[in-house]
Amino acid sequence: MKGSLPYWYRPRPSAIWRWVLYANEPDVRCLRRWLFWVWWSRPRTPLQRLRAMWDLALRPVMCGKAALFAVVAYGERVRRIHGIGIPRQVLDVLGQVFGAGLDPVTYYQYQLFLRSRRGRRREYLDVSGKLLQVLAQRLPKGPDDGIFTDKVAFASWCRTWGLPVVGDHALIDPMAADSKSGFIPFPAEDLVVKPINWRAGEGISLWRCSLQGNEPVWEDGNGGKRLDARALWAHLQQSAVAMRRPLLVQPRLVNHPAIRELGNGCLCSVRVMTVRDGGQRPQVIATALRIPMGQCAADNFDQGGLGVGVDPRTGRCGRAVQKTGEYPLPLLECNPHTGVVIEGQVLPHWRATLDLALTAHERVRSALPIIGWDVAILADGPVLLEANHLPGEHIVQMPSGIPLGATPYPRVLCRALRRAFAESDD
Repeated sequence: MKGSLPYWYRPRPSAIWRWVLYANEPDVRCLRRWLFWVWWSRPRTPLQRLRAMWDLALRPVMCGKAALFAVVAYGERVRRIHGIGIPRQVLDVLGQVFGAGLDPVTYYQYQLFLRSRRGRRREYLDVSGKLLQVLAQRLPKGPDDGIFTDKVAFASWCRTWGLPVVGDHALIDPMAADSKSGFIPFPAEDLVVKPINWRAGEGISLWRCSLQGNEPVWEDGNGGKRLDARALWAHLQQSAVAMRRPLLVQPRLVNHPAIRELGNGCLCSVRVMTVRDGGQRPQVIATALRIPMGQCAADNFDQGGLGVGVDPRTGRCGRAVQKTGEYPLPLLECNPHTGVVIEGQVLPHWRATLDLALTAHERVRSALPIIGWDVAILADGPVLLEANHLPGEHIVQMPSGIPLGATPYPRVLCRALRRAFAESDD
């Protein structure tokens, strides 16, 4: 390859590295060897290569130091709440760092000090998204790969295959000359506005509709603005210009009555992670419910939403975790703001939700083997919201305590990497 290489590009492994990476079964240990290779094989100048060798020589010292810092930061709180002594935590964290290659903070993030999780700590994953990035660079582009980064393309793809998806009212173009260009009157209903290609719930806003006389007006979720249709159009166009990307205007969806009160009134969604190993049929490996909290219109886990482990077989909710605050995070039976019970709730239309994700994975023409589908469960059934080719690990591991390494995830990812690098194109 010539010219500037993408950050996640990696050349084909050398013969020695192929022996290291391909010699054993595709499992969690194999996945960690791939992660080390991704770090080591990053294109570097000779000086950067020397620095990498120096970092490698110092890694035991630096990892030990990071482990002690993690215990200092969080250990006393764990001792006070869970009764686990500091010496025991030090030994556990050092064993995790040097035995499994996990970041020290993962011990507290995933609560691996709990008896139910401690014995499986080597099966948890924390940075496997790096391998998905490398895979996305290496694999040939599929006809449908655009659906992972463009919400408009995703909605169009869903409609082509007859898959239920949220409708669109308008696309606000930041390149329009002025606020009157392309004006479309919105229906008198609540609206959700989102950038077409931002991730993690960034930039999403809710506009609640009410009548002022006979005319609809919209108020933003924080109560700061109250605009009529033309003023809202102008405001959204200015926002699109500021964000430098189109904004998608959609009707506000409302969850099934059985789960409508779990959050703050905004839409909850289910993350369904599916994998496909070569030409085999896709399968569900992990599920989680995401619940919006506070004033946030998005249910994203990284934006302060609750993450709830969901049993893939039954749709029964476990305890919830909010990814904010000081570790160790409490495992919650109820919504901490409203007191509504979450643990034990059974999600409606559960089989249809899983079938929708599996059908979508069967239809998508992409070589990417792992997809996270975001699905909203409405009164009349599930609808697709997004498809993520870089699904996070936290949302499916932190609440449930079920490690991804205990699922087909590492096997599928290792085999996909082997196939992707089987033929040299360098």
